[in-house]
Amino acid sequence: MCTDFTDLNKACPKDIYPLPSIDGLVDGVSGYEILSFLDAYSGYNQIPMYQPNQDKTTFITERSNYCYEVMPFGLKNAGATYQRLMDKVFQHQIGRCMEVYVDDMVVRSRSVEEHLRDLAEVLDQVRKFGMRLNPLKCTFGVSAGKFLGFMLTSRGIEANPDKCRAILDMRSPSSLKEKQVEWNDRCEAAFEEVKQILTNPPVMRRPDYGCDLHLFLAVGEEAVSAALIQEVPEFCPIYFISRVLKEPETRYQQLEKIVLALVIATRRLRPYLQGNQIVRSSGRRSGCCFGRTRRHLIEQALIFRFKASNNQAEYEALIAGLELARDLGVKVLCCKTDSQLVAGHMNGTFQIKDDQLLKYFHKAKHLFAHFDSIEVNHIPRCENQRADRLSKLSTGKEKGQLASLVRQIVFKPTVECLQVYSTAERDDWRREIVLLIQQQEARIALRSEESKQVARYVMVGEELYRRGYITPMLKCISKDESDYVMRELHEGICGRHGGGRSLRARALRAGFYWPTMEKDCQAFVVKCLACQKHGNIIHTPATALSAIVSPWPFAQWGMDIVGPFPTGRSQFDLPKYIITDNGRQFIDKKLVAFYKELGITPLTSSVEHPQTNGQAEAMNKIIIQELKKKLGDAKGAWADELQQVLWGYRCSPHSATGESPFNLTYGSDAMLPVEVGENTLRRSIADMGENEEHLRSNLDILPERRDMAVVQLEAHKRLVARRYNTKVKPRQFVEGDLVWRRTGEARKNPAHGKLSANWEGPFRVKESLNNGAYRLECLNGKAIPNTWNISHLKFYFS
Repeated sequence: MCTDFTDLNKACPKDIYPLPSIDGLVDGVSGYEILSFLDAYSGYNQIPMYQPNQDKTTFITERSNYCYEVMPFGLKNAGATYQRLMDKVFQHQIGRCMEVYVDDMVVRSRSVEEHLRDLAEVLDQVRKFGMRLNPLKCTFGVSAGKFLGFMLTSRGIEANPDKCRAILDMRSPSSLKEKQVEWNDRCEAAFEEVKQILTNPPVMRRPDYGCDLHLFLAVGEEAVSAALIQEVPEFCPIYFISRVLKEPETRYQQLEKIVLALVIATRRLRPYLQGNQIVRSSGRRSGCCFGRTRRHLIEQALIFRFKASNNQAEYEALIAGLELARDLGVKVLCCKTDSQLVAGHMNGTFQIKDDQLLKYFHKAKHLFAHFDSIEVNHIPRCENQRADRLSKLSTGKEKGQLASLVRQIVFKPTVECLQVYSTAERDDWRREIVLLIQQQEARIALRSEESKQVARYVMVGEELYRRGYITPMLKCISKDESDYVMRELHEGICGRHGGGRSLRARALRAGFYWPTMEKDCQAFVVKCLACQKHGNIIHTPATALSAIVSPWPFAQWGMDIVGPFPTGRSQFDLPKYIITDNGRQFIDKKLVAFYKELGITPLTSSVEHPQTNGQAEAMNKIIIQELKKKLGDAKGAWADELQQVLWGYRCSPHSATGESPFNLTYGSDAMLPVEVGENTLRRSIADMGENEEHLRSNLDILPERRDMAVVQLEAHKRLVARRYNTKVKPRQFVEGDLVWRRTGEARKNPAHGKLSANWEGPFRVKESLNNGAYRLECLNGKAIPNTWNISHLKFYFS
């Protein structure tokens, strides 16, 4: 009887109890000498239904209504429920002598005697819990059998004959309709050979996790595949996967297809890859073209028989091309490469941080001396297709092309790759501790300070451990091992670019210890390139406050753009100096020529540092605030109200000088409009005849008043500078230092959004102008215009 439980399955919540991994079960059973396959008799029906839930399985017949007292087939959670029961029944046998997948059970052993003991133990559990087995489907004491669709033998996992039957029974085309092409004896032989290969695949086996796993990737036009292979001691396959590419994926570039194959492989082979060492194998080839025109080319293809990184292969191609040009007597040479790193190294725009690449760099520079003129340019990969084809050794000659192909096999690197070790062995801090522990175990008396030193250390086998507070035992590691631990915790797969304290805490929590870990963690974080590039903006001042003092009245003017405002009219007199920012309006060539005609000296502030022209910025802020309050909604009348705002500002005493700007300009206080509406004493008793004389005498004593104001202003600026300097964290650079420059909003890539880097560079300090201003240049020597304040710079650590 078949009952439809569709509606019941929709109403029931899903049981999330996991089923075992089929790949793991197959690997666990393969490779054993003796196997026994057990099958439960109507396995689901051996589990009684929960009494309150029996009525939910009710079904209607012609005679009456019935319900199940045992778990029927067809329920959504039947498989998970049965698997949970099997895991409880055989909890001491699963993984040791048997594997279970729902109602399929396998008992595996290495020998007959061991198998009899294991089988008796399993059958005791079956009898204890009242399970019933189907004798017609059980097989005992065999060397091979089918389990979950795989043929398992003592050799490993072999091809299932049932699945290969369709290929074996495939007939060669016989009718005219089936023969779409010419079919001869060679085609028939090839057809039989393909059938033989497909039906006799290599025997796969379970991996030995103590040896390396090799992942091979293969990419075709319409499919990608991957093979996981292990050498124990000869190569044997572990797993094989393949997938047909979708129509959009067939248009991927070769590199994108390789990445796609790697992604598919890592997702499918996750149980094998996690926590194990993997060696990726791929062909390493390179190619170069040399010639004056496209019709006269010399092509050279290089095949490397040694392990080489992509960057090393690019350098090998460059050096091979240089040697070929040198042998031909070329004096003027232009090298084009699609490697931005190699081009950057040779042009001086990139720093060389790898010792091996530094040897290649010096080798290439040595070959440069054989040419009168040489340049290395970076080109996109799409423009370097001929050299890319050479790297694949596709063809040696095209139709109508006067070119020759030179194939060269390189058995060892161009530069010496032997690792150089110091003749003096690096001091290992653990050696002294281990020696003291050995002396203590030999009952050799130690000094009190030595006893205290080794009290927290203990030897576990051949390893030294320290008793800790975070974890009971901290493994003591050397300097080289600590470099790996810090790099993995800081920038590894599960790393986090935190601070030095966080890195030290995570190293301790992971169970590692070395004496200088706090200092080393701080130094490692400081030198991290990603942390420097995306570091926080520095807001604390780096230099002391430098006040600007005018040598005489109106000698210096500060200018800044305020607005945008509606168009208005006004005019000003001519100053001696004009200090502005780096706006395009202020550094225009025509304006600079206009300054020169009038005898005005223009001065510009550092880029993105308005504090250099801070007095003008502060005054503009006051003017804007006053205009907002006066205008209300009539914003277009700002030009009419500006004179009143300026008049009020000029007639107000300033706390810095104690005088108003009007008084310091004319020697007297201005007559305010309020004195006209409401008479004051000086207006009511004013004598117009004596007024002119008093005004002139005020002008005579005006220099003395200005000197007094300068003294008071200088005292006020020193007070402000003293308060400002309490927040200063001194930082200065010298000529030749490498620095980061803060990335301004205008220089950020809009596509990056909030993920844009806060710092760009590095740049080299070309000149120090004191007071925190510097001139910079690129690493290739190209000067960067304008000056840059130290608040926008920070050290570059390498």
